[in-house]
Amino acid sequence: MSASFNRTDLGRGIGLTRIYDDKFKSVSAYIFFINKADEHNIVTSGFIPKLLITSNGRIRSRTELNKRLMKLYGSTVAVSSARAGDNHMFGLCANSLADKFTINNENVSGQLTDILLDCALYPDVTDGGFNEKYFGLTQQDVVDSIKSLINDKRSYAIIQARKKIYEGEASAVTYYDGLDLAMSLDRKGLYEEYKELLKKARIEIFVAGNSEAEKNVPRIIEAFSKIEREPDDDIVFRTPSPLKSEVSFTEEKIDVRQTKLCMAFKTDNDDIYVNKLMIMLYGGVPFSKLFANVREKLSLCYYCSAGFADTKNVMFVDSGTDKENCGRAREEILLQLKSLADGDFTDEELENTKLALCSGFKSNNDSISDMVAWYLTQLTRGESCSPEEICGRINAVTREQITQAAAAMKLDTVYIVSPENDGGEVS
Repeated sequence: MSASFNRTDLGRGIGLTRIYDDKFKSVSAYIFFINKADEHNIVTSGFIPKLLITSNGRIRSRTELNKRLMKLYGSTVAVSSARAGDNHMFGLCANSLADKFTINNENVSGQLTDILLDCALYPDVTDGGFNEKYFGLTQQDVVDSIKSLINDKRSYAIIQARKKIYEGEASAVTYYDGLDLAMSLDRKGLYEEYKELLKKARIEIFVAGNSEAEKNVPRIIEAFSKIEREPDDDIVFRTPSPLKSEVSFTEEKIDVRQTKLCMAFKTDNDDIYVNKLMIMLYGGVPFSKLFANVREKLSLCYYCSAGFADTKNVMFVDSGTDKENCGRAREEILLQLKSLADGDFTDEELENTKLALCSGFKSNNDSISDMVAWYLTQLTRGESCSPEEICGRINAVTREQITQAAAAMKLDTVYIVSPENDGGEVS
């Protein structure tokens, strides 16, 4: 059986997607809550799912929950999260062996589905609040994870750059800014927020893997039919970020050895896959403009790559360089983009980039989690295309479309993190 895809609108802001391929011997279920990111829920949305998978209203011990999962052939329940433009998507996922591959055709997937639903819908609550012990442990974990971000200077630079790139937009909100909130939350208040989330957030359910997973769908639909729902207005996934009237330039000096140079470009070209192909040719393959020239030929950067936030129409160039090379690196990054716009690339380079991009797309068929991620991303684009269908579009992209996409990219933001006490500003 080849992979099959089907999405059903269950109403009340709940969607159900089935993705089946019998080459897999396991089955998975995902429950995503989707809401618009703000300074408050960016933290609580990272906090709540970690608590939900620790215990639930029927299994009130993390140790006991782990024992139950091990008895189910090492099944797992974990947290899954992602950003989609101005929205935050987070939730729970469960994976188990398909029943027909167990020793006695045990009902492993059904039992795991029940555990997942209990975790998501019937949490471990005492006196109007989450389990006090597990709340405290999870709170410390969240606080520690926020504090650790400053120690990864590359991530820190990207986080700080986001604030400038998306200034005034929900996408500017970052997990890093929530330390005070994470420390001040209490278990009863967080439980009230969980109930509000269950009532109002958009919910997307994915059931995937071996087609035997279908037998668990009715119990999932029934469980969600019982919860009270007053969903907010439809979530808007694609909200292109407006180009600033003039380029925003910021240099921050901290205790760091290597300079981090982040540059953001914005475009009014809405063809996602033409942009992706152009950006990969620009900075996503070993023969790309940024890698071959800025990094290898001119040795201006230790790393230099480009990515694309398609929900925001933003291209992001992330590089690490020595302070004295930062100005030259910035100029060369701009020059290489212009060379693409001028058509300075071979037909062979374009075809090889298409092959690389399509190979990456098709690899999403290799695992259940990647298949779910693929179709979740398709959902944010208002589509339901398979990797093979998208590759058909990629292969039809022309040189002219690439040059036009490159020319449409306009510099919006430059953010530099450089060593302190180094004797001057970046030129």
